[in-house]
Amino acid sequence: METAGRQAAVSLSATLRQTPQAFELLQALLVLEREQPQAASLGTGTSPHAEAVRLRGPLTPVFASSQIESTTNRRC
Repeated sequence: METAGRQAAVSLSATLRQTPQAFELLQALLVLEREQPQAASLGTGTSPHAEAVRLRGPLTPVFASSQIESTTNRRC
């Protein structure tokens, strides 16, 4: 509940989409999998398209500044 001294609650999913660098990888995976309870968990499905999350690494020769660089919504 929003009051004068308190901000409105923002969902974890929205926060993850806005600032993915603020999350650790495991936290982000759990949030993303809970968004799609009907999908198979990461690494357990028979098809990558049936899983809730797909991972991809950046192709850069430098160290990342955070565990998560960005998130994108999958097009179905």
